Amino acid sequence: SLKVFIQTIITKASRPSGFDAFLNFIPMAMPTKPQEVLSLLLFVALSCYVAFSGIRLGALLWQRFS
Repeated sequence: SLKVFIQTIITKASRPSGFDAFLNFIPMAMPTKPQEVLSLLLFVALSCYVAFSGIRLGALLWQRFS
């Protein structure tokens, strides 16, 4: 039981946690193929358009009903 406890402490100490684990994950998550880059840029552009349209609609409704 004590041996298992010490092994878990050692393995948790050697494994990066929190922000270090996030920084280690970033290179794996980056798109490499041109198709992936294009689809990511398209997703960002469309999501910005949707957010802008929602904010604009909210402002128009706020102006209309206030």
